[in-house]
Amino acid sequence: MARIELEMLVQAPPAACYALALNVQAHLDSAQQTGERVVARPASGQLALGDVVAWEARHFGIRQRLTVRITAATPPHHLRDELVRGAFRTSRKPS
Repeated sequence: MARIELEMLVQAPPAACYALALNVQAHLDSAQQTGERVVARPASGQLALGDVVAWEARHFGIRQRLTVRITAATPPHHLRDELVRGAFRTSRKPS
């Protein structure tokens, strides 16, 4: 299974960062360059454990629809979302 981890140093309280990570509008604002939009609920507000949301955006020159589920949440330090449908759902290592 492929795994992508992103890490960055942010000069803000963990609770503020955590809240932004789950905020639909903050995500849309950060992805303006891809023309991202919500195509399945919740379309606004804060995501929570168990929520499923579908995003549509242009990645690698191709319009794609990606559906993710929030599968783990330990505020304000840990959050996991997993791709449940989309072009990057599975990947194989080269032989």
